[in-house]
Amino acid sequence: MRTRIATAATFLAAGLALTTGCSSGSSPRPAPTTAALVYDPQLWKQRITSAIGDLDQAQAGCSASPSSEECATALGDADGKILAMRQALGPDSRRYPATADRLGKIVDGYNAYISHNCPGNLTADAQDSACRRDVVTVLLGLATLPAKMTADSAS
Repeated sequence: MRTRIATAATFLAAGLALTTGCSSGSSPRPAPTTAALVYDPQLWKQRITSAIGDLDQAQAGCSASPSSEECATALGDADGKILAMRQALGPDSRRYPATADRLGKIVDGYNAYISHNCPGNLTADAQDSACRRDVVTVLLGLATLPAKMTADSAS
């Protein structure tokens, strides 16, 4: 539990730092993985926790330069996992409303990151850049997703 809180706090701190800078380039959306098309909350929670761990390493790069290749790659990888999870959730999304809602917000954040032309674009690193807000949306969404999954499973 302390690890989750520490990870969420780390993402929150990075998110707050990001609201002050982002980089350019175009990062194509990765194809969603076709593995595990069945939604098993425990299995997906493990995968999301793993994705959060992967993003921990890229967080400093995203904070310093949302336009960086490192940031674009990390966000793209996370987006691929989120799209696969969303596909697996499919018709069960009504049974897991908080999870489905959070997945939608994360996807929207990544779509905005791409739409704002953040990867490889040096203007994305400006303190008031929309790219910084987009990165925060993705990072905080991922950090809070396991809690949403737990809440849905308990209801």
